[in-house]
Amino acid sequence: MEGSKTYFRSLDVIRLIAATMVVLQHSFADSISHISPKGSFFYNFLSIFCDGSAGVSLFFVLSGFLITYLLIKESEKNGKVNVLYFYTRRVLRIWPLYFTVLILVFLVYPLARGFLNVGMEYCTRPWMYFVFLGNFDLIQVFKHCTDVTLLSQNITWSVAIEEQFYLFWPLVFFIAPKKLWIYVMIGLFGFSIVFKWIFIKDVPVLYFHTFSVLFELVIGSIAAYLTFYNTRFKDFFRIKAGMKFCILVGCIIILKMLGAYEVLGVYSYGVFKSLCSVLFAGLITAQLVLNDQSAWSFSRFSLFSKWGVFTYGIYMLHPIVLNFVSYFLHRIHISQTTLFFGVLQFICCFTLTLFVSFLSYRYFESFFLKLKRKFTLIS
Repeated sequence: MEGSKTYFRSLDVIRLIAATMVVLQHSFADSISHISPKGSFFYNFLSIFCDGSAGVSLFFVLSGFLITYLLIKESEKNGKVNVLYFYTRRVLRIWPLYFTVLILVFLVYPLARGFLNVGMEYCTRPWMYFVFLGNFDLIQVFKHCTDVTLLSQNITWSVAIEEQFYLFWPLVFFIAPKKLWIYVMIGLFGFSIVFKWIFIKDVPVLYFHTFSVLFELVIGSIAAYLTFYNTRFKDFFRIKAGMKFCILVGCIIILKMLGAYEVLGVYSYGVFKSLCSVLFAGLITAQLVLNDQSAWSFSRFSLFSKWGVFTYGIYMLHPIVLNFVSYFLHRIHISQTTLFFGVLQFICCFTLTLFVSFLSYRYFESFFLKLKRKFTLIS
């Protein structure tokens, strides 16, 4: 049966922000140097908004938060978690577009790349992407391939990690007693910290390995658990929400700036990325507990909230759109070494991606989402 609806409009805005940061990195980040020299304060400040890695981390924290919150709510309402329904919902939401992109990338795109004159990374192992292990392939690609290009399959690595997480996470709530849930989360959180410390100097592993990303997923899960069960935790973010919202955003900006200057040397990436993820969890919690009428609630931005529904398509499809936009701008002889090229490339890529994502959602994904609702106990 179809369950009661739990919908957080403000979190759709956060999704859109995260997706926009990813698109900005891929389509505009290289043009920032035309505004301010690399390494300057202004350059590093602008780079914050084009930091796709931060956008992906925000996605991971948000994903861990929402999945855990809904699993807890389902358990509280029905007395248990329906694991089969959970897997069915994830398959219907993720797999159709995911495998469509892979088919385009590995079957259609190679046929067109000669015409489009777009490079291909030949050391990629396609089979790993079809079994949701693409993140492990990318570790090897970034370590051993000399010509790492922005490929449309690269973007699927984060979806692969989420699918790996979804494979075992509902079992925690199905098998473990309720009183042990938080201890499982804390244990996995500690395990991920140890793993990140061991590989603190290995950026590809820190970025792409499941055990490293587990940090973001679990910190979101812990925030969801505390939000659901701990009134004082919720009140901390609800009381003086505006001030705390500004503090959280300010701390994120400061941490990203410090990371840009690498004040901790080789440790900067791992340390500041992890600290930002903790702040992301606070930001998500703050948005969830705020009243919709609050001046600080993202839910007031109804237009952005509506477009936030399409962020899965935006995230998955923008590299394909970007390839075509870049090729077109190249064909009309716009120099890639100008600020105008970067601005035009971002505007065209983002606008067309919104359009394609809307079409994908309405005429393709929505069919599977209707089926998904039949297996929804808590929306």
